[in-house]
Amino acid sequence: SDFGGLGLVLGVVVGVFCGLVLAYVVRFCLALAKAPNKIQTEVLCSVCSYNAGLEKSGILLYMTRKSKRDSISQESLELSKVTLPILAQETASALEIVTQALGVPRDILPSDEEITHAWSELPRVLSRIPRELRTEPHVRMCVAVANGLFDAAINYSWNSAVVELRNKVRRFGIHVVPQIIIDRDFDEKALVDLKDAELLDLCLSLNLITEEGYFFLDQCRETRNNFSSAHPALGAVDDHEFLTFLNRCAKYALTSTRNPKGVDTQSFIQAIHGNKFSEEQEDEWIVRTQETHEAQRELLVGMLHGIYCDPESSEESRLNALGICQRLVEEFTPKVKSDLINRHSEYIAQGKIERQTASQAFFEKVVRFLKRQIIEWIEEHNYRPRNQRIGTLRGRTERTS
Repeated sequence: SDFGGLGLVLGVVVGVFCGLVLAYVVRFCLALAKAPNKIQTEVLCSVCSYNAGLEKSGILLYMTRKSKRDSISQESLELSKVTLPILAQETASALEIVTQALGVPRDILPSDEEITHAWSELPRVLSRIPRELRTEPHVRMCVAVANGLFDAAINYSWNSAVVELRNKVRRFGIHVVPQIIIDRDFDEKALVDLKDAELLDLCLSLNLITEEGYFFLDQCRETRNNFSSAHPALGAVDDHEFLTFLNRCAKYALTSTRNPKGVDTQSFIQAIHGNKFSEEQEDEWIVRTQETHEAQRELLVGMLHGIYCDPESSEESRLNALGICQRLVEEFTPKVKSDLINRHSEYIAQGKIERQTASQAFFEKVVRFLKRQIIEWIEEHNYRPRNQRIGTLRGRTERTS
């Protein structure tokens, strides 16, 4: 009985404690729902130095511009479900008749069960490919699958992937490729003459495919070379292996019609050293820089920092370089931030006082621009009276300056 009473008391205590915790959580959630910007203000106003500003700039500027970006409609790929007809019994009969006529066993071709399975799974994979990328090779591939010619289907599938990879390079800009791969003779003919392995290497260097995509597409290339009708095959692939092959081609080469567009570095530098950018001109270069791949964008930011710090640069060139960098803060990757800080440290180590001073001013102006964006964002989204908001923000800005 003593233990029973003790258990009852403990149960009551635990129940009361859990009730209090639940009430506190509910109260906290209600407070958060009513004033979320108070917490955002605490976070956003923590920038206190150019280094800290650079480390947080990607997140902070994302928050300041998120509402604007949400209003922009994103381009979507036109995907549609593919429905294939049911294979007629005559197909299986035709395969039997042909093999008998040639005097070869029926089992040199995939079984009826394998063909039926591959055919039934084919629509699911084809539906992942945008409608505009489903072309003649895919029609031929379907005909080959229906007749059990998986080796021919592999070849058609790979050809469609190669054509799209070449188009990705064209959309990136053939005239820009030599500036990245340092091959002055690269042109349309050179692109067409590339071997499949070289094409994959090029697409990887241009960030048109990921390292994961390169790995699996390179496996597809080896499979196509050794197990398709393109060359004397080492063996035969079954229905599962074919579907895996097609899925990888679709996923890593055919599922996206959008890809980075390269920036003509020479034209970019020439424009920076020209007259002060108009608003339209700056907007155009911002768009071009954002559309290129990450590796080239990192190089461009480093070049802009160098132009700003160069004592020989004109005031117009410095303003152009600074304006681009301020608006690209959201795109700064950890590598960009690290490279900029290393450049600044190198100026210090080499005793280049003018460049060091200019670099310090560059960082300060970028952070000042960042703070201004933060304050504008908070004022736009904070629901407290304006006089309270401005007073709080000024106080916090003074303490972090």
